[in-house]
Amino acid sequence: MQRLQERFGARELPATEQGRFQDVQQEVGESLDDWSDRVLTLATTAFRDVAYAYDTEQAVTKFCHGLLDKEAGKHVSLQLPTSMGDAMNMMRIYSHVQSACAAAPRDRPESEREESRCVHEVRRAPSPDTVSGSAVEKLTQVVDRLLGSVGRLSDSRGSQDDDSRVRQPIQELRSD
Repeated sequence: MQRLQERFGARELPATEQGRFQDVQQEVGESLDDWSDRVLTLATTAFRDVAYAYDTEQAVTKFCHGLLDKEAGKHVSLQLPTSMGDAMNMMRIYSHVQSACAAAPRDRPESEREESRCVHEVRRAPSPDTVSGSAVEKLTQVVDRLLGSVGRLSDSRGSQDDDSRVRQPIQELRSD
């Protein structure tokens, strides 16, 4: 009976099956596994008289181009997967990265956008009167020490043979 079916069975023309293969798209709600199985099934019937390598190449290309997520399909297709398994893995990695990156909000709420366009009030810098006395005293002491160190350095320039005077101011600064 199988021989009779093979000999006289109703088979569609290869061109008809290839046209159906070219028009297929992933359906809404169809999983990646179901989509890849459907593409592989259609490819084997559409390209039954050609080499397996060509059949696989066409199936992988159609899998990428027929995805609902066109950006993902383009990304995976540009990586030139060599098998359906490669394409599926690349698609899973792409989906994982997209969902991980999408965890951070892309758009700011309207209130934040409005606030970013506002000009905030510009105030004068505090005058020296408002700086605490202890801070001013501390700065004055540091400046006095620096001036003393610079004075000693300039005095020691005349006598290059005494290294203790040159190094002493630097050690004083480091001890604070």
